[in-house]
Amino acid sequence: MSQRSNIPPKLAQKLLQWFLKDDLLEEVLGDLEEKFELEKETYSLSKARRNYWYQVIKYIRPFAIRGSFNHPQKNLTMIKNYLKIGFRRLKRNKVYSALNIGGLSVGLAVAMLIGLWLYHELTFNDYHTNHDQIARVMQHKTRDGVKITRAPLPFPVGKELREVYGDNFETVVMSSWTWGHVLGDEDKGVLKTGAFMEPEAPQMLSLRMVSGDITGLYDQNSMLLSQSSAKALFGDENAIGESIKIDNDWSVVIKGVYEDIPYSSSFHQLQFIAPWELYVNNTAWVKSSRNEWDNSSFTAFAQIKEGLTMEEVNERIRPAISNHTDQYEGWSDNNEVFLHAMNDWHLRNNWENGEQMGGAIQYVWLFGGIGAFVLILACINFMNLSTAQSLKRFREVGIRKAIGSVRKQLINQ
Repeated sequence: MSQRSNIPPKLAQKLLQWFLKDDLLEEVLGDLEEKFELEKETYSLSKARRNYWYQVIKYIRPFAIRGSFNHPQKNLTMIKNYLKIGFRRLKRNKVYSALNIGGLSVGLAVAMLIGLWLYHELTFNDYHTNHDQIARVMQHKTRDGVKITRAPLPFPVGKELREVYGDNFETVVMSSWTWGHVLGDEDKGVLKTGAFMEPEAPQMLSLRMVSGDITGLYDQNSMLLSQSSAKALFGDENAIGESIKIDNDWSVVIKGVYEDIPYSSSFHQLQFIAPWELYVNNTAWVKSSRNEWDNSSFTAFAQIKEGLTMEEVNERIRPAISNHTDQYEGWSDNNEVFLHAMNDWHLRNNWENGEQMGGAIQYVWLFGGIGAFVLILACINFMNLSTAQSLKRFREVGIRKAIGSVRKQLINQ
């Protein structure tokens, strides 16, 4: 029989060395080896090896496993001691404690508040499912060598984009501007802000319907209300099917109620939506503008098709207005149509000579830098003060080591 087979199982020893705590390892290995030699002489080598494995497996318990917690009662006693010592140190070093804890707390609070504000700004308009495909249709007007960027558009531009450039769009929606209107009847009226939009608008904006039909605007004498507007008009009653008047003039029927659009959306003031055709057919100057390319008094939104980029579509739709302005005598403006992406409305909305020149995004980066600087400064201040104070605790550390504390416990404390 070889000398190698007379020793304890190597694999069992390696397993023990892998999981057993360092402070127990040497003693346990020695005890198991002594027991192995005794059993080998008393019984047999095979039985001694089997018992060795059995003893190794028995040590796979929480008290012995490397990195595991000690008995809960011991942990509780230790934590109580740590807390007691900690409160005594706080009481003894009031100024140091106030500077250390206060500085770190203020730094963390400032950084967290700035972080929340940054999140709000950077996720603006994310409420809308297709926010990365939605854009406002705008135009650059060049006059006397100066390029001016404007949101108002001629009435026919929506039809032009649908019929001539329709391959680029899922939806094109003409809209009035968002203004305040009185909703109700002769007995009760409330002032709410809203717009007259083409019937595809609710789907494009991915409104969350509380009740009713999201396609209700296809009926010219209909209206969709926000949840808060419906409550203001009808209380807890069901608003669907109820009739009201807009500005005590146009009668409409409520076809749907949608969830209030949050303040983190550019459409948060949209408390009602009424049909575009209702606005056109009942407003003389709007109706007469149906084919006028020289009257920019309206606005439009579009959702591009998936797979296309705003830049690609902008190249194609640029002449959508200029192709129709040659008919006007003395017309000197050079108009370029383009899409301003919804993701840029809130933070990148400044224009200079036709070029996007940033906007509130500059404040986002500024405050982001301030937040990071404050957090780093607070951490450095905390570490410096803690290091300076730790030099006074050598005696305590020495006593704890003498009574059996290990490095990990001292670090946790």
